Amino acid sequence: MCFSASASFTVSAILIPTGIYCLTEARKRDETYFPIANFPLFFGIQQGLEGFVWLNIASGDTIAANNFALCFLFFSHFIWLFWVSFSVLSIEDNPRLKNILKFLTFTGFVYGSLLYFPLLIHDNWLQIEIANNSIHYLTYFFFNSIAIHDFSFYLYALIIILPLIISSRQTINILGILIALSALITYFYFHYAFTSVWCFMAALVSIYLVYIIRSVPSVESSQV
Repeated sequence: MCFSASASFTVSAILIPTGIYCLTEARKRDETYFPIANFPLFFGIQQGLEGFVWLNIASGDTIAANNFALCFLFFSHFIWLFWVSFSVLSIEDNPRLKNILKFLTFTGFVYGSLLYFPLLIHDNWLQIEIANNSIHYLTYFFFNSIAIHDFSFYLYALIIILPLIISSRQTINILGILIALSALITYFYFHYAFTSVWCFMAALVSIYLVYIIRSVPSVESSQV
């Protein structure tokens, strides 16, 4: 599988209007789905940003490539870590699950802050490499030296996937399974560029949000 600027821009061009459609439908059907309806739009913006990373790598402009990489990582290393659980929380009715999701949202926000914001301060904590036609974002985290091997990866995956799996909504569980499968495939076949490839695959999975939003009863039908 080969990734490139054209692949990122193509996915972006598909997902941004898809996201706008999901947001429009969520507003008409059930506004509690509004946060999760943002998934395709956020992924579309993120993939567009990675497209610019590709272009600036090709042109040799390392400063611009790093700047766009930081914008891309703003989603992968910060936004997604709390937005997923917050989105599931907004549609959850079970009080016990709501408490768990609140904890995961807070944990994701704190963990994401620790992952991302130091990258803005330390210029040498982010390096970009091309590995087998994919982008490898090599990032340093200050707790890596004291944590077990791959700790940051396992915690990251848990915070992202667990909220979707424990949701009381079956359609959200299916989304969680799809995201988990995309993570496993990426880990085993594209581990050398995990962040870039998983975000690309998860972006494609987010098209499933069209079905999720359309399966929500409209306000008019709920009243009937």
